Amino acid sequence: MTDQPSALSSSADVVYVSWGGTGRGASLRRAYRSASDQGRGLVYLAILDEDHFSDLDASLLKVVSEELSWMLDAQIRLIQNELGLDVPTRIMVRSGDIDNEVTEVIKLVGTDQVLIGAPVPLSRHSSVEEFGEILRSRTGATVEVVEPIFDT
Repeated sequence: MTDQPSALSSSADVVYVSWGGTGRGASLRRAYRSASDQGRGLVYLAILDEDHFSDLDASLLKVVSEELSWMLDAQIRLIQNELGLDVPTRIMVRSGDIDNEVTEVIKLVGTDQVLIGAPVPLSRHSSVEEFGEILRSRTGATVEVVEPIFDT
């Protein structure tokens, strides 16, 4: 279920972005359902942001990235079983500046829709709307915050 960035080429996939915070499982379920309802695949993008991970050396960052990828794959499998849906899902774990990494992946995937898992930890933006506007202006994609409404 995990692909390398060079393997991403489908313009139909929805990109779901997650980093930090709580409520991610509920937000991911909503994003997964949204992709299913639209008949689209899902690219699950997790970012090891500079604010929290910049002090790790390359070998440790690789280990953290691999472990996170494994955990996200397990999370997707649980959601697939829970919802009884099978959305083609690819997991990407990137590290660096959040704005730049998300922008790069949006362009790489060629998507027109980005879902951001809430709550959003804002350290460099004054609001979620500001972050969304940065992504919209850089890529032209529709950006939506997916609130963690706890439904099944």
